Amino acid sequence: MRPYELLAAAIIRQAALDYRKILKKCQDNPRNTDYQIARSKLERFFRSSHFAFLSDLNGEVLMCNIQKTI
Repeated sequence: MRPYELLAAAIIRQAALDYRKILKKCQDNPRNTDYQIARSKLERFFRSSHFAFLSDLNGEVLMCNIQKTI
């Protein structure tokens, strides 16, 4: 892989890890607005053109798969 491909993969991987972590926090603290905002921001990223530029993955499918692991 070329360096920019490695960077793109690392960005997607970190976003997925962050999303998994924030979903758990939202489950434990459903009324915490900071967690809800963080979740919304990550979901926007997975649906964005920026995500599509970085990856050939389907962001909706990725989010769904992460949600199933919680």
